[in-house]
Amino acid sequence: MEEKGSLGIYLSPDKAVAVWTGSAGDGILHKLCIVPNADDPGGIALQAARAVARQGFAFDEVFTAVDCSYYTQYNLTSEFDDYRQIDSTIKFDVEEAAAADAVNLAVAFEITGKESVGSAVTVYTADRQRLTDILLDIQEGGLDPTIIEPDVTAL
Repeated sequence: MEEKGSLGIYLSPDKAVAVWTGSAGDGILHKLCIVPNADDPGGIALQAARAVARQGFAFDEVFTAVDCSYYTQYNLTSEFDDYRQIDSTIKFDVEEAAAADAVNLAVAFEITGKESVGSAVTVYTADRQRLTDILLDIQEGGLDPTIIEPDVTAL
């Protein structure tokens, strides 16, 4: 089975950029910039997914990076150094830092270092409903992203 490469989509409130890459380090094969069209129903994620589909280029996986205006980044210290323990407790740490109910937040994190007790952790939070809407719009446009991540980690 021949690999078709990947599609990367960067989403910001005022534009989207799509790039198609080859499967074996071929670099960028195609690129497309999408700006919101007030006459086209749906948000930028739906408009981008539809524009990508119209191009007709083949790809196996879709990766989506969301602009920093969609999320907030926190540098926190967890009292744990085990990934699973951090994973099960990070939302409690974020609630205090974000001054928001973690139920309404989508939370992702990465361990960025070890402390004398625990770990340094970079945490990304976003409005859960906003990310859900982005995912549903992309899927409605005919794409199914493998991952949606903050733009800073996609770099």
